[in-house]
Amino acid sequence: MSFDANAEKIYDVLKDTDDFDRGDADMLAGLKYSFSAAYDKPLKDVTDKDDKSAKIAYKVVRGGKQLVEVRSTDGKSYVRTDLKEVVSLVQKSGKDGGGSELGAPGAAIDEMMKKADRLPADMGGVKSALKGEWVVLDNAVAEEFAKSQGTGDTDDTPNPFSPDGKSQKRFLDAFRKALGDNAHFKDAGKKNGVDHVLVTVPAKKVAEDLKEGLKPLKDKLNPFGKQDKGKGDSLEDLPEKLTVDVAVKNGTLTGLTVDAGQFDKKAKGELPLAITVKNGDAAAVEVPSGAQELKPQDLLRALMTMGADRLGDEGGAHGRPEKTGFEGI
Repeated sequence: MSFDANAEKIYDVLKDTDDFDRGDADMLAGLKYSFSAAYDKPLKDVTDKDDKSAKIAYKVVRGGKQLVEVRSTDGKSYVRTDLKEVVSLVQKSGKDGGGSELGAPGAAIDEMMKKADRLPADMGGVKSALKGEWVVLDNAVAEEFAKSQGTGDTDDTPNPFSPDGKSQKRFLDAFRKALGDNAHFKDAGKKNGVDHVLVTVPAKKVAEDLKEGLKPLKDKLNPFGKQDKGKGDSLEDLPEKLTVDVAVKNGTLTGLTVDAGQFDKKAKGELPLAITVKNGDAAAVEVPSGAQELKPQDLLRALMTMGADRLGDEGGAHGRPEKTGFEGI
């Protein structure tokens, strides 16, 4: 998935929208997100019980530079992140013209690395993560740690991002019905041997129908708890009509293109967001060599240690810093 437009085009279309500047356009241009999932059985036979056997990979790339990559297989997740490049992108899109209290992106990461060098020897995984090297997490251990911190799934709190099989089916059924009852199809001819169909739906009507169909799942699908009445339910910002260009080759979906400008009334012109779909040819998820084990508790320890170091640095010129509460850890 990526925008089929350069920074100049993105800026021309979105410059009058709320809180959007040239830095945001530069960040979005060339940004590409890829995702793949493979199972040991046909997708039509996959159930929620097969989730743990899935081989999943995704990455975020910009201008040929890999920002984030994750490979998940056999109960383990392999991760690497170019922190310096990620921080650089975030600062470029900042409303202060790229400056921040962190200073230059390289200086911020260099300072972080200096603090990381003072971490205990048994926290090599944290150091590797900061350097942009491969680290590996045990999915079961990470899940248990999240539960112990009150941020993971519990029997009483269903995960809104990974609903059970019954909930998934209800969602898909509601989605199919909402589209089936409202969608209008128009033949858009062939381009490079690929059939194109324009699918137009009344966005508000589809959203209302989908909302009605998902009422039984309201609590499961809301990760932010109960909302006050009258808040978070507005459909006023949706366009009257939403059109998607659907590409089909030999009866198989190969891509979707949607004009992102449709979602903001202040946008000027079209901004194509292209989604390419490849079926049946997901690349094998290879385990990277030399990945250091990263334990979730080590990340927490590192944050505490580096935070205490910062307090110590700041207190150096003003006497002993106040206790942080982490001294006994």
